[in-house]
Amino acid sequence: KFLFGTPYYHSSIVYLGEQEYIRCASDGKRYGVCEDLAVCAVDSTEIRNLIPTILPAPFVTFGLFPEMSEALQNETCNVLVSGSYKIYGDSKLQDKIFSGSYIMSSFHISRDPLVSVIRPGDYAWFDLVEGAKAAALRSSHRNIEVAIGPWTCPNSTELPMSFLNAPRCVGSAYEVFERSLGPNAYGYNNSFMPTIDAYNFGSLDCEGECDDALKYGT
Repeated sequence: KFLFGTPYYHSSIVYLGEQEYIRCASDGKRYGVCEDLAVCAVDSTEIRNLIPTILPAPFVTFGLFPEMSEALQNETCNVLVSGSYKIYGDSKLQDKIFSGSYIMSSFHISRDPLVSVIRPGDYAWFDLVEGAKAAALRSSHRNIEVAIGPWTCPNSTELPMSFLNAPRCVGSAYEVFERSLGPNAYGYNNSFMPTIDAYNFGSLDCEGECDDALKYGT
């Protein structure tokens, strides 16, 4: 059993490339004007599971995102399959999109909300994680930004805990997103876009000797 929080990240898998080949990939067409279709796909568990149900193996090459992004740009392939957040974080691909050389498919191969997962029994930690996320998002609405200078970020070991520390010390959801992935992807109404890069609050794996990692892990 686990405790699941509210979604903090909306992952969507999309096609990116020239419009003609995006249409070919979206339609699953591989003949006529689409006979030269070549797809580069980011090697992730989700994409590896999805692509074979859409396109046959000979049309697809898997690899790490930097390699697949470069392959698209040097025309080794003509369609990239990737999570939208990776595309937003690549300045060269952004330039291609803004210039009209590439388009991103409006068809989303997959849309998955990701959530925090907390060990059972960690209710106080669960509330802390959820509260920090809510504070970062709410601060974007209220124009509460990261404080300038270390003296304006209170030391939680010396002062009572406050959720205001999240935006003041790290930044609002908008600031964190902009800092991680660039200024052009954040949008409150664009639910298919990621809202913030994945939080990392530690591993569920056990450290040291213990039989139940979910109960005694980090």
